Amino acid sequence: MPKTMQRTVLTVLSLLLVLGSLHAAEILPGKMVVKFKDPQLRATTLAELNPLTAAPAFPHFSSRHPLARIYTLTFPESTDIETLTGRLATDANIEYAEPLYVHHTYRLSQPADLRQCRPNDEYANLDPEDPEYQWALDKMEMFEAWCTTTGDPNVLIAIIDTGMDMDHPDLVDQYYVNPNEIENGIDDDQNGLVDDLTGWDLVDGDNDPQGTATHGTMVGGIASAVTNNSIGIAGIGYSCALLPIRAGQSTDITFGYQGILYAAVMGADIINCSWGRSGRYSHFENDILQTVTEMGSLVIAAAGNEGTDALHWPAAYENVLSVGNTNENDVLVSNSNYGTWLDVCAPGASIRTTHVNGGYTTSGGTSLAAPQVAGLAGLVKSLHPDWTPQQIAAQIIATADPIDSFNLEQLAGKLGSGRVNGRRAVTETTEFVRYEHYQINDPDGDGVVERNELEQSLELAVTLRSLLSDVPNVTGTLTTNDEFVSITDGSATFGTLVQNQLQSNDADPFQIVASVTTPNHHRVEFELEITADGGFHTTDRFAIYLKPSYRQHRVGAIDCAVSDRGVSGWGYLASNDLEVIGMRYPQDRPWDFGFGGSLVVGASVDWMAEGYGNNTSDPNAWTTTADGSLILSSSEQADESGIAVYEAESAAGESYRVTQTTFAWADAPNNDFVIYRFRLRNTGEHPLTNVHAGYFWDFDVPGDIYGFSENLADFDEALDVGYAYHATRDTLPYAGLQLLSETAYAFRVISNSTDVYPTGDISDRKLYEYLGVNEPIIQSQPMDLSLLLGVAPFDLAVGEAKDLAFAFLAGDDLADLQANAQAAREIYSTLTIPDLVVTPESYDFGVVPVGENRTATFTLRNEGTADLTIDQITITGTHATAFELTRGGNTTLLTPNQSAELDVQFSPIQSGMHNAQVVIQVGNSSEAILLGGIGLSENEAVLQIEPEQLDFGAVLLGTTVTKQLVLTNAGNTDLSIQKMTIRGANFRDFELVSPQTWIISPNLSATITLEFTPQTEGSKSALLEITSNAFSSPDEVNLSGDVAIFEGPCPNPHSRTEHGARPVIFEYLDAASTVQLFTLDGDLVREAGPADIDTGLTCDGQSSLVWKWDTTNANGTPVAPGVYVYVISVSGTIKTGKVAILR
Repeated sequence: MPKTMQRTVLTVLSLLLVLGSLHAAEILPGKMVVKFKDPQLRATTLAELNPLTAAPAFPHFSSRHPLARIYTLTFPESTDIETLTGRLATDANIEYAEPLYVHHTYRLSQPADLRQCRPNDEYANLDPEDPEYQWALDKMEMFEAWCTTTGDPNVLIAIIDTGMDMDHPDLVDQYYVNPNEIENGIDDDQNGLVDDLTGWDLVDGDNDPQGTATHGTMVGGIASAVTNNSIGIAGIGYSCALLPIRAGQSTDITFGYQGILYAAVMGADIINCSWGRSGRYSHFENDILQTVTEMGSLVIAAAGNEGTDALHWPAAYENVLSVGNTNENDVLVSNSNYGTWLDVCAPGASIRTTHVNGGYTTSGGTSLAAPQVAGLAGLVKSLHPDWTPQQIAAQIIATADPIDSFNLEQLAGKLGSGRVNGRRAVTETTEFVRYEHYQINDPDGDGVVERNELEQSLELAVTLRSLLSDVPNVTGTLTTNDEFVSITDGSATFGTLVQNQLQSNDADPFQIVASVTTPNHHRVEFELEITADGGFHTTDRFAIYLKPSYRQHRVGAIDCAVSDRGVSGWGYLASNDLEVIGMRYPQDRPWDFGFGGSLVVGASVDWMAEGYGNNTSDPNAWTTTADGSLILSSSEQADESGIAVYEAESAAGESYRVTQTTFAWADAPNNDFVIYRFRLRNTGEHPLTNVHAGYFWDFDVPGDIYGFSENLADFDEALDVGYAYHATRDTLPYAGLQLLSETAYAFRVISNSTDVYPTGDISDRKLYEYLGVNEPIIQSQPMDLSLLLGVAPFDLAVGEAKDLAFAFLAGDDLADLQANAQAAREIYSTLTIPDLVVTPESYDFGVVPVGENRTATFTLRNEGTADLTIDQITITGTHATAFELTRGGNTTLLTPNQSAELDVQFSPIQSGMHNAQVVIQVGNSSEAILLGGIGLSENEAVLQIEPEQLDFGAVLLGTTVTKQLVLTNAGNTDLSIQKMTIRGANFRDFELVSPQTWIISPNLSATITLEFTPQTEGSKSALLEITSNAFSSPDEVNLSGDVAIFEGPCPNPHSRTEHGARPVIFEYLDAASTVQLFTLDGDLVREAGPADIDTGLTCDGQSSLVWKWDTTNANGTPVAPGVYVYVISVSGTIKTGKVAILR
């Protein structure tokens, strides 16, 4: 609209508001309006009338506009305006003359038809102050809604719950009766269920869905209790029918998704799910929801009652209308879940509803908010029987009343579109535009932003859909608060969205750039503001992942997840909103039989590197290196290859780095498997002996909720392949794990119920011991199982590497699996893989005076089996200009076992810390050498702290452990330590024993002592802040420690037959502890003092000061089997107990 027209309209509206604001008389005294026919004669007429004032009524209109000829005239209030205007009406120069009439606001009253729309149910007609009144009906304007529609008994609302009171007087007449079934013991409608006249009980497998009916009865009554029947409550759906389906008992819903599918098969238009769970995304659940949506059913689900924004299922799935819980003031109830994934809110606090045994009750929760929306959806469906589930949901979302302003600021944008409004949902015609999906146009064209595509301009195209009408001239504005992403072009045009058709901005895409510092598997949340002609405006949100930690190999017949840390399977990798399929074969079948797998490596029973359960904070977990995130691409040797680098380190210094390369093919005979090659390197400071390594796979055949406890497994020694299959369903595929790099040493079928489920995962001890058994261990009984396949024990010198290779494969039957295993073996023998090893991996140049330089030499060696081309070597980072490649910076071809050298010179450009990295690019992979150094000017002190962080390990409550820090002055003038302060939430648990001030001369050091004395249970952390005259002051040292619970030594009892040479560990000691062992007669057997105590792992994997007793006496002779008494002195306390030594 032109600005001049806007001003004109505003002026007119302002005038009309003024004219309509008085109530004293029917006309304004002394005022009139006159419209002149000829503007040229206006002055003559006005001179004859002689008003007090005469002014254009609409001065902003052009003189040629008809309204410009209207004037407002003022006369004395005593003037008879009506007589005067009557006389002027005969003037040939005046089109009309009229008084200015006074307008009144109309008195609001309830129209007769609205009173008729209020049903006669008891709790819908109480005093609104009565606590049993159905207040939600007023809040949602349901009486007004029922003036438009009272629903349709042909519209079916399914209640998937724990059962319903089938005889409740306010429900019984609303239950759906299956017209295609009669009670005759025959499956008349041939749906597989006999006599399912009124719903079904999936728990007991019968046609009585009564069950434990409390929860379901409450939910069903809100959705559509019989209304206008003079008793009880009014159900939102009014006359819509109810389909009761029992899917669980007590508080557990165990057949929820089967219930959803049954409801859709029975023709349910609306399906209510007042239940859910947190945790991982499920493909099975999503498949069911997508299927029933395509069948025409709208699923509505409660958001959950945890008071969090974490995703809750099924509410957070794409094809579900999710509902939060609000009170009478439109404020989110404190325990209601919320989030950007929430669609709408509805009343759910103090809700009056039906109860078991024909009664009524008042309760609250998202379970009672969801059926409010389910009932409303039934009304919308009644009005629009041809609408799709998406359109019904869109109408409810689009017509909700915004409530952000009534809630906490931090909840803005996390309450959906607002609280649903029944009147608006059934009366308004509206627009609704929804975000559908995105597509990234990246350099390699795979739509995934990988580490080699950072700092490059990326096109982001978004697809929208208009569900309710055509929407003209749609534009989008993209924003994000993410610190690692810049939007260089955040505006796009979509043109006109035609109803129900997809429209993308691929012709005018958004432009984004991801920072080189982007973390691995980084989720970026975008906000998309969508506007259109006519004032339409909405905001949608979506997220993308940068450098995702897992992808899918799906170029062949098998679909298999590959991760950046040696982990496989949907159970170990599943993210809340990123697809993962552990292993599916063939791809067009729904069965995902790869629950979880991991590379496992370790040199003792005390610690195995692994990646169970997606727990990346576990001390055993494989961790992706900074430059090792996953990249998938085509290669010369396979249709698709992946590369990733990860590492793990124990508290005792056992350290590994793995370069993982994967291969997948599109065509037979190599399209039924994926090959994983792991190059395992000892990156610790000590050689490793008797290392055990293998792969653990939890296969679930068929990969759905039925039957994976009916699996069998076996081992083919000729092909080195273990495989799992279903015990009775012989049409299901076989899943296999094959060792390719050498002959298999260990294979074991593991019972998950015995070895995994009791503790959540299989123990390090069992893994290590099982991998040391050189024979196949097979289970003969069907079970829920896992496979463990390993190589022979081996040693690794410092820096030495070993190759392990496995195939993950599948087959239609055993013969097909064996043929695929043979093909995998043959293709693996042809694979050649380059492997760049850089030594050292990082370098600290130390302190270098400004104006001087220092050079370091690095060796680049190809330890692989194929030629390696170094494409580019660059120096990047904040202080890259202080470092220079002085030798070997050119493109280099390295044949297997060939080396090259690289020189880097550090020339500090200023005083202070300098950091950069050398990036060596080899195809799609890269290696990074971390560089550091300190520039020193004249008369500067440099503080160096060793160690950089201080972990006190696990300490018994109330005992004290002492550790030290060394402060070194690497500068050229005195270092003045002015103050040392411990800060943080747990500062009281740490104490600085040494003086707080020091003077340290150049090139000298001082040692300071700190104590950790935990006062309460739990992990503790604090910060030691050191203030000095050094340029980097203040410096900080992280302090940490855990509180241990003393449970005595372990193992106890110790069996020489079972435990062999494993020592008995006395844990959670301090540096001054003593341990004494006595016979029951009081004779001293063995004594240990401070010299015998060292840092080690406790029995539960914690770092602690321990003494390891080898079960010998003071002379080194094994003690006799029996019971011994121990006396431990730790931090001034004495602890005693008994330890048993068995044969």
